[in-house]
Amino acid sequence: MSEVKNHMGGFDPTLTNPVTNTPGSIWFAGVNGGRTQSFQTKTKVMPRLGIAWSPTNNWVVRGGVGQYASLWSMDTVGGPLGFGTGITGTANAGTSATTPVVQLSGSGAGLPTTSGTNAASYNGLGNGFIPYTPYNLPIMNGWQWTASVQRRLPANMVVEAQYVGSHWDNLHFETDINAVPLNALGSNVRPYPQYSSIGIGSGGARTGLYTGKANYEAAEVLLKKPFGHGFYADFAYTWSRLKDDMDTSGWGNQFGPVYYQNPYTPSANYALSNFDRPNAVKGEIVYSIPLGQGHQYLNSALANAVVGGWQASTSFIAESGVPFTLVMQNNNSGTDANGQSWYPDLVGNPHVSNQSINQWFNQFAYAAPAANTFGNNPRNSLRGPRLTDVDFSLSKTWGMPGWEQGKLQLRMDATNILNHASFQNPGNAINPTATPASPDKSVGAITGTTITGRVLQLSARFSF
Repeated sequence: MSEVKNHMGGFDPTLTNPVTNTPGSIWFAGVNGGRTQSFQTKTKVMPRLGIAWSPTNNWVVRGGVGQYASLWSMDTVGGPLGFGTGITGTANAGTSATTPVVQLSGSGAGLPTTSGTNAASYNGLGNGFIPYTPYNLPIMNGWQWTASVQRRLPANMVVEAQYVGSHWDNLHFETDINAVPLNALGSNVRPYPQYSSIGIGSGGARTGLYTGKANYEAAEVLLKKPFGHGFYADFAYTWSRLKDDMDTSGWGNQFGPVYYQNPYTPSANYALSNFDRPNAVKGEIVYSIPLGQGHQYLNSALANAVVGGWQASTSFIAESGVPFTLVMQNNNSGTDANGQSWYPDLVGNPHVSNQSINQWFNQFAYAAPAANTFGNNPRNSLRGPRLTDVDFSLSKTWGMPGWEQGKLQLRMDATNILNHASFQNPGNAINPTATPASPDKSVGAITGTTITGRVLQLSARFSF
């Protein structure tokens, strides 16, 4: 990636720092022979193969395998853009301060800011100010494969069984690349001591390592009846398993918290994904009452106004709960890594006999690890409540007398019509000072829902 006026830069571990004469400095595009791309342009041949075979009119067999790549988002690798052309720095007056940090009418000369393309002036800065994208950024590489058997049934129904699998590597692993090395935990000695943290969120980008892996497999059974005689139905059951090193989705990690403990070994974080749902049932049904105009019975104008044009539909889903990770409220791991969490040690049985929203798991099955060590409990080791939802719609359509194309429809839509609560994951931060006599009531307690209660919406639509 390049910028037309070379307005970009960032951290490079291979450069020698002009002040400390140690590895790790700042590059600026085109300055002192600096590179003009934040990462190399790469190409890759990606073979793919698909087959389909129909031994009879009612059977179809399909299969395929292929290699795929995914583009890096600007949320991940866009940090170097514009670096060095603006002003970098921050100052906080605190909530109790009586003296302002700066006057709007002043020059701002006293603010702790850095600007320009002098690499030495950026020493001492770190997370939030220094972006990092490795020049040898790899291509996200994935293999996907599928096989399915489809059978046509009477009434034009179709049943299908399929298997889907994938393997991805070179994935993003959010971490602080300037964390204390594993052989020196607690020493506060960073690999590049001229900077503080260099990692998650720095420079407006999500940085780290690019060696993550993910593996997915699923088996699915589908039954579909196309619309006919006023009836449509579609059902699917899926069993699946998704494991990875980290779930990075960018834009605030909107698909669940991102946790890591070991900043240098992504494989140590390999476990169930935030997206893992081992069992899921989904379906949809639509039914139009076969009465009124266009049908054999009750097709008079009066009867049609009463019983014709009615349609009911429902969709439903029931799936396994979301995995979640237990972390310590304190962090004595000794990594000094930005965004890093300390996993607890598993010392007992985490399951409770009477699981409830007040006690989803046994908080005393976990304990704080020794200082400057990592906990042995893996990421996403427990699973939250399952999700169920049933939606329903009912509509009535009238034709407008004397107006062939005119129609009026009244409609009622209900979300979560059964008003069934589906709960969020419980509190996951282990309190090291809690005791059985004085438990932390927030740990293991559920305080929210994943979907709203029943919502009804009435609407009218006139079409012509």
